[in-house]
Order: sequence, then structure tokens, then C-alpha cells
Amino acid sequence: MRKLNRKYEVSVLAIDPGRGKCGLAMVTAHSSVLYCETVALAAFASALLQLYQEYEPVAIAVGDGTGSKEIMKIVRERCPDALVVPVDEAHSTLEARKLWHDLHPARGLRRLLPTCLRTPDGPCDDLTAVVIGNRYWRSNLEKSEINPVSEGTHCETRPLSPQ
Repeated sequence: MRKLNRKYEVSVLAIDPGRGKCGLAMVTAHSSVLYCETVALAAFASALLQLYQEYEPVAIAVGDGTGSKEIMKIVRERCPDALVVPVDEAHSTLEARKLWHDLHPARGLRRLLPTCLRTPDGPCDDLTAVVIGNRYWRSNLEKSEINPVSEGTHCETRPLSPQ
């Protein structure tokens, strides 16, 4: 799990669906990431429910790419009262890769390599979920009456407790 920010704000639960694994991220209206992780599809339903109950997101944004129909079905079954919003996932993996490069700048001799030759160490589904969350906020914040900052409210980020 990657924890990038400890400040609590109104957030959206973003999901990058896939066939074998899914990216999950809690993203605020100001692009702060409260939580992000790549989970196996077998663990997705329990992780989804736990995040939904812990963070109480204003919406669940699901990428509309590979495996999205199955994931949407699980989301609607596990979180029936949630606002579920499909989000265009086109080129989101490329944006996630750029985000990975921003988060992991080259050091030492790797600085001499072109960016296109530096690849992430593992799957970037969690960062793709961050991209999907940011896309949700870009397309919906103007239409919303949501105050993106809940003043005086703080939440510590922590790993999901084992079940």
C-alpha cells in the first residue's frame, strides 16, 4: 500500500478495474491521495467495502476499461447506497506512468536514461486509479455542491486491518 498524504478532505474512491487485479485509490478534490493500493481480484470486494466504510467517499469512480462491467456489479452489490460513476479510462495508464516518474525521479546513472526506458518496478494499477479519481474531480467538481475541504476534520491513513 502507498500512503502519500495524511490530510483528510472530501474524497472519491477510484477504481482501475482489471481481470486479475484492481487499483484502488482515495483521491481528494485537490488531487491529494489518502490511500492507494493494487489488490488481487479475489481480495477486491472486501477491500472495497472496508475503504467505503472507513473513508465514506462522496462517490465511487470506476474506470470504463477492461473488466469494468464485473467490477461495477461487485461495487453495486457491496455498496448499494453509493453514487457509482463510470469514468473514461482512455490513456490513463500512460498518465499513471508519468505520475510514477514524478514520484520516483531517476537517481545516479539512471538520470542518463531517457524516461521512456525507465519502467515501473511493478504494476501501476493503484496510480491509474489515482488518475481516474482526478478525472472524476475534473469532470464533476464544477457541477457539484460539494465543499472539497472539510475544515476541522482529520483522518489518519493506515493500512486496512486484516480480516
